Amino acid sequence: MMWLSWRLHRAAVFTFVLVIGGLVALYLVDSIRLHDLYAASGLEKCIGVLNDTSCATRRQVFLAENLGLLQHTDYVLAVVTGALGVVLGAPMVSTEFERGTWQWIWTQRISRTRWLAVNVTMMAVIIVGLGATLGAAYTWWYKPVAAQTGPFTNVSVFDNTPLMCAVFSLFGFAVGVAASAFLRRTLGAMGITVAVFLVTRFIVLYWLRPHYMAPIVVESPANQAERPLGFDARDWSFHSVWVDASGHEVSSTDVARLISPDLNPAAAGHQWYEVLQQNGIHYYTLVQPYQRGGIFQLIEAGIFLALIAICGTLAFWRIRRRTI
Repeated sequence: MMWLSWRLHRAAVFTFVLVIGGLVALYLVDSIRLHDLYAASGLEKCIGVLNDTSCATRRQVFLAENLGLLQHTDYVLAVVTGALGVVLGAPMVSTEFERGTWQWIWTQRISRTRWLAVNVTMMAVIIVGLGATLGAAYTWWYKPVAAQTGPFTNVSVFDNTPLMCAVFSLFGFAVGVAASAFLRRTLGAMGITVAVFLVTRFIVLYWLRPHYMAPIVVESPANQAERPLGFDARDWSFHSVWVDASGHEVSSTDVARLISPDLNPAAAGHQWYEVLQQNGIHYYTLVQPYQRGGIFQLIEAGIFLALIAICGTLAFWRIRRRTI
């Protein structure tokens, strides 16, 4: 059974091995250059240092000039993890119906449940291994940057670790198998898999991730607005807003109107921040400390593992209940 399953999927697996192997080789080779430049820059001494102009300048120069072309490949990892589900998961059940081979496979001594369990288990192990390997190579290459920016500032630092790449790959695969079991059409299952994978990743990234734990509220005086004086540069400042003395949010348009001498005569002869301070307006930033990065990854991995379990349950239920 395992031998037959391997023969059915080996071409696609070998293709992914070549693609992922090429990316891993690029990251490992370029990591030598990037790590040497990081060591020469002296930025290691700037980790956790607040309000140091020299560190901020050197950090900006390093990030702007030394990452090279591989800095644009972070989205490639998202495409690859999704493609694993589309190519390996979506055709798993549907191709049996399209070819008519279900009439032979599901009438033998091997039950439908066992047939699906063997196929899913073998491919899941391969997918997790490929995803984790790709994530490990990217994490090692990006390590000097992550040391400066933290786990949140760049989405790629959070998403492209071995744990998250493995989980995202397995999630795409689980969605593909479930879609394949319900639709019985490969192209339709692929389309559904792509849509569900992207929408779920988007919802988790922008709506759920910032709120896994209660954020810390950092207040800045008006003249220090948008300056990271109250928190570490590795922290994640994901939402900032002007607030008046009553705690109500003030829009940027209202702030601009308030500090304009043409629109507000009281602002004439005063600095803009003096006008805001006189009106009790402060700048608030919601911050997630960088130390929470590991906890956030475990929480998010748990969410996707729950979704994977749901997709797997639906696929097995559909296969068992399907009338031949």
